[in-house]
Amino acid sequence: MSNLTKLAEQMRQDWDRRVGHDYRFWMSDGYQDDAQMWATGERDFAIVSAQVPNGDDKSALEIGCGVGRMLRTAAKEFGRVVGLDVSQRAIHKARELIGPDSRIELVVGSGFDLQPVESNSIDFLWSYAALTSMPTKVIASYLLEMKRVIKPTGVIRLQVYFGQHMGVSENDTLHLRCYSHENFRRAVELSGMHVSASQELILPIPVSFKEHGVEAVIVTLQPKDCAPEDADAIAQALLPEGESDTTAENAPLDLEAWMTLRYAEELADAGEHRRARQALDYVVSNCRATTIDIRDIIERILAKTERASRTSVRPEPVCIKGDAILLEQNLGVIRERFPALHTRLVTRTGSSEEAIELRQTEQGAVLWRKGACLDHAEKPLSAADTWVSRSLREVRFENASGVVVIGFGLGYHLEKFLEKSSCPVSCIEPSIEALRTALSARDLRSVLSKIQQLHVGGPSEDFRIDPKIELVVRPQHLALDAKFVEGWKAALYGKRGMAALHPKIAVLGPIQGGTIPTGLYTNNALLRWGQRARRLDMSGFNSGFNLVDEFLSTDVRKGMMRNSYVEMLSQLVLESLTEKPIDILICMAQAPISPRVLTELRRRGVITVLWFVEDYLRFTYWRELAQFFDFIFTIQKGECLSAIKKAGAGEVHYLPTACDPYLHVPMNLTAEEREKWGSPISFVGAGYHNRQQMFASLAHYPFRIWGSEWPLCKPFDRLVQEESRRIAPEEYIKIFNATAVNLNLHSSMERDGVDPSGDFLNPRTFELASCGAFQLVDERVLLSEAFEVGSEIVTFKDLPELREKIDYYLAHPEEREVINRRARARVLKDHTYDKRLEEMLSIIYASKYEHLKTREDSSPWSTMEKRSENHPELKRRCQVAAARGEEPTLDALISDIVTGNGKLSETEQKLLFLFHVRKQIIRMTREEAGLKG
Repeated sequence: MSNLTKLAEQMRQDWDRRVGHDYRFWMSDGYQDDAQMWATGERDFAIVSAQVPNGDDKSALEIGCGVGRMLRTAAKEFGRVVGLDVSQRAIHKARELIGPDSRIELVVGSGFDLQPVESNSIDFLWSYAALTSMPTKVIASYLLEMKRVIKPTGVIRLQVYFGQHMGVSENDTLHLRCYSHENFRRAVELSGMHVSASQELILPIPVSFKEHGVEAVIVTLQPKDCAPEDADAIAQALLPEGESDTTAENAPLDLEAWMTLRYAEELADAGEHRRARQALDYVVSNCRATTIDIRDIIERILAKTERASRTSVRPEPVCIKGDAILLEQNLGVIRERFPALHTRLVTRTGSSEEAIELRQTEQGAVLWRKGACLDHAEKPLSAADTWVSRSLREVRFENASGVVVIGFGLGYHLEKFLEKSSCPVSCIEPSIEALRTALSARDLRSVLSKIQQLHVGGPSEDFRIDPKIELVVRPQHLALDAKFVEGWKAALYGKRGMAALHPKIAVLGPIQGGTIPTGLYTNNALLRWGQRARRLDMSGFNSGFNLVDEFLSTDVRKGMMRNSYVEMLSQLVLESLTEKPIDILICMAQAPISPRVLTELRRRGVITVLWFVEDYLRFTYWRELAQFFDFIFTIQKGECLSAIKKAGAGEVHYLPTACDPYLHVPMNLTAEEREKWGSPISFVGAGYHNRQQMFASLAHYPFRIWGSEWPLCKPFDRLVQEESRRIAPEEYIKIFNATAVNLNLHSSMERDGVDPSGDFLNPRTFELASCGAFQLVDERVLLSEAFEVGSEIVTFKDLPELREKIDYYLAHPEEREVINRRARARVLKDHTYDKRLEEMLSIIYASKYEHLKTREDSSPWSTMEKRSENHPELKRRCQVAAARGEEPTLDALISDIVTGNGKLSETEQKLLFLFHVRKQIIRMTREEAGLKG
């Protein structure tokens, strides 16, 4: 069964179930009765078909027609109306509700195509509130089918959501899919159509959530006279990072159960007790895997129906006020244990806008926020005991090193965790106001004194995360604080991935340029983290690239041949990765890799990463390549991140360069080395325009310049060293160490001297600090985030200030030394390549944990390990060979045997025997074929 067929069958089962429960609720906002459902259908069809030509001679088709709430209205305007839905129950119900109508055809579809609708037969095609819950691969297939069935003059209208992708699993048939406008437009183009219009959908009920970056829109598509691409390419364009085909551990709220429970409560409040009980029965029967505390919520709703049967008067909730004495007592414990949090709690200003209140129940106070109870609305003590007991019975807690709970509430569940859990308990609370209110409601000193960590807000380095910590999320926060929860899940999975995952990673460097060393530092850091990494060093091909100039003189021909050369190198990379497959490819800026090869690698399941350590305004090739990378890491923020994301990249994150503390070190140089490399003032780097302009004015200083692309005319003829050749890392480290004042002026092609808007930090900033060398660096927007300016690093804003500070620090070596020590301590703490690669991998592993875990579990080495369970020595050899990055072959298993010493074990003898037999078979086969050697 193909993947599309499986997804379609999942959609069919899910929607058959929902329609069987309550067709109006699941398919309309007008779900009180049939009359209201038809009315909303008429309203919505008027919106989606506005200004579309109609008539008895025209045909219309709806994808995802459900029970046909819009079809009756459509049949008044079109001569032929086709309603197609994957749900058999929906179509059956539509036939029952609509009755005989010669204009309406009802079709149970496959779930991914528009068969049996004829090609070029439809004048108007629409889909409303249906595509948004379909897997991305299904949407891609439907886009191709739309192109097939629509007439050349036809119109397509789709209701979709634009915004940030919400990380929905492809097996989820209810959550909204959200795509960037640019990705959607590109997918439509690949389908052989174009987006001719787009407008926000406005209804009497909220349908857009702009505060979360989500907007409901109606888009108009029209066909073009061109052949479409295949469905895989369209799905890739829609969502470059793809949808996970597995459900992650600690999955988000079961939306179906949550929606049904809210509906049940609404029915109970409205006196519809029978229907409320039907909804509860539906949850119990069909949503057993939900993470919601179903039993407690059901009890609350059932209690409403029982109370309503006894009296028609609904009691108002009893609201209470906090106690100032309790607040002071609880704050006293927090002051002792969590002083930084205490400061935040006592210095917060203004009133809460989160609608926080305390209500009284028979078992104690409960906390409400934004209309949701953060404890249990009626039985906070017994509900907490039930929830904690059930949570701790999960298998994942057997080897946990700690429990982290998202959601403080009034602490009832934390008391139970502390009582029942054998490992430390910590808590993360989204709202500072909610926590302060909680502290005024109960005596929480026991909880606050025993809890290991208490944090308010998003992920922070102050919160310690052990890889074996298990995260538990209060159900209310899965609904109220979805992005907050996802942020913490990412932090946890990142840490867990670093400990548990060992994918094969390749680092692809450029053929020339300053990022060649960065690729080396990146690979070394990966190896230090115990990752299975290998470096693809392409710098040896630089001479061939430059030889083009000796054969050709026309710029156009040179460009064509260089592109062909890069494509050849790109194919070489692909062949290398075919011989030795990988899981992650990290490309450094300007690495020779083409869209074709990146697409092929992603098809094979390889995660593609670009570390774009360039100025995005100067080097703009990211515009063409962004869409082919799952992750792009940049050295700039702000508009850079949004522009690259808009160009189609999967995820875009800020990640500056760093130092390699094993290479960039203080050195004790000999007198000869100081004579050769040293100077009171030095600069290492290429001769960009702004550097030439500023440094020419420093010619009267004892100043040496090292690096390429410098003019050799006056005054540079006596400043530039080694005939302006490129300086290797092992050489410039000596220059850094042998110089009193190192100048660090960032490059600019557009400005003279210092660029006042310059933002990114070059690698030299971190490397100089790591060497314990003093530097004067031009002012940069992002510098204060990396160093404490004035204490750890010294800046200049123009030439006069640079001259002033050169003179001052040449005369005050003791002050230079103090700053050097501080800078080195800071960079070793925060700005090493080990730190950067930990951050990069944590982001990748957080997003792709399940994908990588599945690949690793199904890899040949894992298979061999499982098969060798009964042979400990063979299993250990498999593990060691895999950790070395070896390919899963017999040669890998015996490579350390043939170089070892001592007596062979039985397993070693067997492996060597198999190895020699294999060699003999190969030799005999070659001889039979007439080959020698």
